[in-house]
Order: sequence, then C-alpha cells, then structure tokens
Amino acid sequence: MDWESRLADLDSMKWQEKAIDGIRYDAILGKEYPILSVSEQFDPTFMQYIDRENERVTDYMDNYLAGERGDLAKSSAFAFFPEYALIGRISGSAGKSSEPLKKSA
Repeated sequence: MDWESRLADLDSMKWQEKAIDGIRYDAILGKEYPILSVSEQFDPTFMQYIDRENERVTDYMDNYLAGERGDLAKSSAFAFFPEYALIGRISGSAGKSSEPLKKSA
C-alpha cells in the first residue's frame, strides 16, 4: 500500500473530517517514513495536578477549568515502513491501545 499517498490524502482533509468516533487521525509527512498520529480524548476525573510553585497537589479539573481550555488526549503514532511490510507503534505512558487503528482498518 502507498502509505505516503494515503496519509497525504488525510493531511489535506479539513479538521472536522479527521475524527472518527471521537478519535483524531493526523498525518506527519516530510520525515524518513510516513507517520499517522492517533489521539483519543480521555476523561481526567481523579487526575491530580502537582503545583510545585505553590507546593500543593490539587484536582486537575479545578486547575484546568481556571486556565486554558482544550481537551486532553492519549496519543499514539504509527510509522509505516513499506519496504519491510512493517508498521511501528509508539505510545505515550497513558497506555493507549491499538483499538482505534483496528476500527478504521
């Protein structure tokens, strides 16, 4: 499969079109290998924020609501190595599963 071409198609799509069932798909092009990033919003309930400046630990949502707005996401990146028929997965420590890639296949 021509992953470079497929990911270029994805890259040219509008922001709203790059999400399926709340999971965002974005292409990273211009690297040695084409990369697909996958981001899934998660619920930060029970997350804590370590405030080193004020020497306290607070509920993340309290801190989040007081500041900038945006959604947190667990993220993974998939690199495509066509000459080896191989796909590599890199994931953050949030424990992202490979399910979003399986759903879209």
